[in-house]
Amino acid sequence: MSKEELSRLFGVSRPALVNVMMQMADEGLIGVDRRKILIKDRIALQRLF
Repeated sequence: MSKEELSRLFGVSRPALVNVMMQMADEGLIGVDRRKILIKDRIALQRLF
């Protein structure tokens, strides 16, 4: 799924999605590369939601 598709799914702009993803990456919750999102800390992510 592309970032564009994810942003539509969540009802946010693509730049907003990328900003949140980068924040989560900086906090060590996820890893992001061009084609993949790696969940590094599932428990911490669950606490956010």
